[in-house]
Amino acid sequence: VIRQPETLIVDGSLSDFSGENAVRLVNGLHELMQGKTLIMAFSDRTYTSGFDRVIEFDGVRVTDYGEASKSESGSKLEQVPGE
Repeated sequence: VIRQPETLIVDGSLSDFSGENAVRLVNGLHELMQGKTLIMAFSDRTYTSGFDRVIEFDGVRVTDYGEASKSESGSKLEQVPGE
């Protein structure tokens, strides 16, 4: 990220990365965007650790909205989800 944006929206970025590289990407973006707005779209909810809010969709319908659990909010993703 070259310009230091106040808001960064990332959609579908993890599909081309292995699990370990995806974890590094998410953690790196968290650090880069500290104190700013980071919006990411995931197909796997296990990557949402560390985000303040999680919105889940089924098609165009919102099926879940709320704060990340206290154990997830603000913490780095330590391992590859599912492993």
